[in-house]
This record gives sequence, C-alpha cells and structure tokens, in this order.
Amino acid sequence: MVFRSEAAGLRGHLVVTGSVVMTSRGGGVSAVDSELLIDRSVVQDTASRAADGLNGDGVVILGAEPTEPHRPVAQIVASVIERNHRIGVVASDAELTVESTIVRDTVGQEADSLGGDGVYLDASQHTGEVSALSMVGALLDGNLEAAWPSEGLTCSATPSTSMVSR
Repeated sequence: MVFRSEAAGLRGHLVVTGSVVMTSRGGGVSAVDSELLIDRSVVQDTASRAADGLNGDGVVILGAEPTEPHRPVAQIVASVIERNHRIGVVASDAELTVESTIVRDTVGQEADSLGGDGVYLDASQHTGEVSALSMVGALLDGNLEAAWPSEGLTCSATPSTSMVSR
C-alpha cells in the first residue's frame, strides 16, 4: 500500500513488476492519492477481512484527499487479477488504464456475497468526481457481477481489442 505524504506534500509511487501478490486479506495492492504501475504481475486470491468478512479487493486506487490537486493514476499492464473477493480492480476518483490484462473469477465478499465485480469505478465521496477508465486488449471474464457500472461514469474501452463477459 502506498499513500501520499502529507508532511512532504508528495505523491507516492508504487511499481509492482514481475511479482505475485497472493492470499492477502482485505486488499491486495493499494494506492491512495498516489501513482501505481502493475506490470507483468499477478494479484490473486485476496480474501475478505477475517474480522468482518468484508472487502477482499485485488487492486484499489483511491482519491481520498479532496485538496489533492491531481487525481491518482494507475496502469495495469500485461497482468492477471484473479479470484479476489468483492472487486478485482476498484478505482475511486482516479484515472485507470487496463491494458493487455485479464481480470477474472471475482467472487462476492465473504460476509454477504456482495460484489464480484471485475472492474468497478466509483465517484469521489468528497467531490463527486468520477473515475475514468481506458481499457485496451483486456479480458474480463467469469466475474460474478457485471464488468463495470456505467451510470454517470466516464468510461472508454476499445471494443475491438477488449472482451467483457460473465
């Protein structure tokens, strides 16, 4: 997990390359008000929290600070995000690019089986600013719920090179 440094006023930068992140609890890889690159990596089998059975998201990109002048930016390239609980990849008030990546077999959280979204975009709880998604050459498959919600969100996908199924 990487955060923006409030003391220094600097954004965090996290690069995950050629790695496997597996069997985490609550969340796999997270960036808050920071920049994230996941390249040629696997994030899998993230479980819900033991205490309450909630969450279990594979990748989280969150814009949490309303005074931060720049939104978090995340790129997921040539990677596999699979078998996570609740959400495979979630972006809130962020810019997300998913390229040549597989997001599959996301299931609901343990407490109540809610979720199961492959990619989920959310608006900022502070500003209402929506997330933006660019998806190229990606496969979203076998997720419990729809690939991503589209109501009121900025979403750009290249249908000729991306495939979304259930």
